[in-house]
Amino acid sequence: TTPFIALMAAYHLLLSTLAGRDRTVVSTAALNRPTDLERKAILQFACDPYVATEQQDGMSLCAAVRATHVALDDTMRNMMSFKSIAKAVNPDFKTVRPWPDCHLFDGNFFSWAYTRTRQNVAGLQVEEYGIHLPHPLESAPELMWSGLSEAAQWVWATQGGPSFEIGIPRENGLLHYNPDIHPADLMQRLVTQYVKIVDAMAASPEKAVGRVREEGRALLSALSR
Repeated sequence: TTPFIALMAAYHLLLSTLAGRDRTVVSTAALNRPTDLERKAILQFACDPYVATEQQDGMSLCAAVRATHVALDDTMRNMMSFKSIAKAVNPDFKTVRPWPDCHLFDGNFFSWAYTRTRQNVAGLQVEEYGIHLPHPLESAPELMWSGLSEAAQWVWATQGGPSFEIGIPRENGLLHYNPDIHPADLMQRLVTQYVKIVDAMAASPEKAVGRVREEGRALLSALSR
């Protein structure tokens, strides 16, 4: 597997600890070039796969990473359009649009390479509307938390934050959140707990998921006092 998959597994574990259930769904991003013709194309055909992972208390952290790897692989082999999924989830999808896909997942987990805002292709100016990071991840020493500007909060609403974005070296990252909804101290606690889970995966891969959840709940309780 890859460091990105392991970090995604840690995020699944964080979400499942907070939600009190084994199964969580994370939205990520993929290049989505399944054919030779699309792989040769200039423009990007990005898509947001929804990765559903079940992490049971009795499994090890290493097994949790393997489960996430299998879940992402299955997701990429069985991609469907957002419209198809939305119609299955919400029969009234056609009449209530716009209907953001944040209804379909528990959290976002992206790679820093996902955000590229301006391109010029054959004289055509292409601009992506997205969240612009206040700090370049390439120079960030560790995982940070940062509030969104007012101008970017409408984008957050469609993406369903809080949202993790991981740096290219996989050594750092950023947690986006809406400060009008989520208190900064709560976001800091989430980052602290996430880093603890990653540390446990690296130091004790055979540790039980249930034990990590117990320690996580105790830590979050202590930090909130």
